[in-house]
Amino acid sequence: MESWKKNQRSLWLTIISMVIGMSYGQTVNLTGPASVVEGRDAIFTCNVTGILFPTFVWNDVSVTPSQQIFVNFGSFSEKPKYDNFKLSQSGNSTIMTIREADFEDAGSFVCVASGVNSATIKFTIDEDSPWFGHPRSFIVIAALAILLVASIIINISQYIK
Repeated sequence: MESWKKNQRSLWLTIISMVIGMSYGQTVNLTGPASVVEGRDAIFTCNVTGILFPTFVWNDVSVTPSQQIFVNFGSFSEKPKYDNFKLSQSGNSTIMTIREADFEDAGSFVCVASGVNSATIKFTIDEDSPWFGHPRSFIVIAALAILLVASIIINISQYIK
């Protein structure tokens, strides 16, 4: 019963927002990374203009059938796949964060604003490399290069004497 009330409230908010959105016209802009390194957060921002009180629905369209993840302020899906997906909203923007993204989190996501306009973003997960994925990898590689050059100079200097 609680789920029905949640869906009914969301439906009414969407219908009201659609009427308001159609009256003023709106644009939806969805930004976020095309890829993230495995284990890092992926942050997607959906911003709508041209409407005073937008409602937002986030859908995962990379699964069949497509799955509603969030409706307005709350989690809609109860599937464990989306346990690391979090939502925040401020004014005309909503932010979906995928915490510690894993390979199964990759896909295409749609942000629907007030049931009128939508935007889609697709992203992938890159494998975390122990050398190049770490912020200090440049220092490690530079130190190895210096050691290599130093050993070459030492070896050459033995032949010069």
